[in-house]
Amino acid sequence: MTTPLWVLLAFVVWTILVLLAGVGIHRWSLILTRRAGPADFPGGVVEGAPAYRRATRAHANCVENLPLFAAIALTAAVAGIDTPRSISSSSSFSSRASARP
Repeated sequence: MTTPLWVLLAFVVWTILVLLAGVGIHRWSLILTRRAGPADFPGGVVEGAPAYRRATRAHANCVENLPLFAAIALTAAVAGIDTPRSISSSSSFSSRASARP
């Protein structure tokens, strides 16, 4: 698996972790203790502690950016662009270019 695909996988895992740890724990604790129902969390209403609100915004940001990042990473993978090879190729090119008179 290429570096862009590993990074894409890491971004997906991060998005899920932000959901589970930041948003899920708060909501599920309220639902399981019957202090709230599953439909009691409307999207446009600001609620909860500042950390919960921040986690909700962070998760929304991840979900909004995931399709764009996936398109870039998949394009790089299909094109055969892999970070270590690209870096070593560009550094050897720049050293050859600077050696010219």
